[in-house]
Amino acid sequence: MVSYAAKRILRSWKLFLALLLGVILASAFFSGISIGSDSMARQALNQLLANAPVDLELHYYGMGSTQLSEDLTECASLASSVVGVSGAEVNSMIYSTGEVAGTNGSFSFLCSGIPEGSRVIDGMTGWTGSLGINETLVSADSALFSILHVGDVIVLNITQEGYYDGEYIELGFSVRLSVRGFVTLTDEAYQIATLSSGGGIVYPSFRGTPQIPGVTGSSQRENLCLVGWDTISGLMDASAASPIGGPFQAAVSVFLDRSALLDPWDFAKSAESVSRVSSQVSNKVVPLGFSVYDRLSSILSSYQYTANNLKFSTIVTALPIFFVA
Repeated sequence: MVSYAAKRILRSWKLFLALLLGVILASAFFSGISIGSDSMARQALNQLLANAPVDLELHYYGMGSTQLSEDLTECASLASSVVGVSGAEVNSMIYSTGEVAGTNGSFSFLCSGIPEGSRVIDGMTGWTGSLGINETLVSADSALFSILHVGDVIVLNITQEGYYDGEYIELGFSVRLSVRGFVTLTDEAYQIATLSSGGGIVYPSFRGTPQIPGVTGSSQRENLCLVGWDTISGLMDASAASPIGGPFQAAVSVFLDRSALLDPWDFAKSAESVSRVSSQVSNKVVPLGFSVYDRLSSILSSYQYTANNLKFSTIVTALPIFFVA
């Protein structure tokens, strides 16, 4: 049988060679398409990860805490102690109306607190140093940037409203912030500071607020004011002690060691590693009254769907070429 096969090959060696080359080329083409789809899926994963700098968000669901800032700080410390976590920080903010000295009307502001060592600081340019109590840095992308100057005072009018014992209650207090400087934030730093990781950058139109000559609010970010931890923590604790709660939004942003946990070629292993770390963080912070929102697992699920679709599409495209060859 072997001799017969050898004779057939020798007699039709050109045909055999053509067939062999066709199979090799088809196999190489099929493999190349498969590898290409994997690379495209990996690029999609990298893009998803780049748009979501925060991996886990820890939210406080307890009620009536008179030391909310301390609870948040302790929660961040506990989360940081888990193996696989590269860092954790407290991020807090409040939307408020306010006035600027020398201008008419009321404007919308987003006031965000940044603790020492925050990744927001790593993505900030235009300022070095520390902020004192009731001092603020204003984002250079803010719509009010053109009319503000160092030393100006921004007065935030913070309002609390709600029902207590069946009665509607409205409380308000003002905070005077002195402008110390102007900074530019990367998209990552902006998302962390405004608790909008994974949600994109918001460019509001500022309709309904007084017009500012030369300012087109629809092309710029929020009127973002950055304050130090001493300022925002005092405001949070005072507001949280109120019987109707406060208007602040706060969360502990947790950053995982992605290089150690994620393997773009092994989705199951990556998902398992992230889930394990998320569970360990949850075990530590739930007793304090915090819940865990696992952003990274959601991203991985979306990535798996994209990768499977790309793989299926490329296989369907490549199979006819392989069999024809």
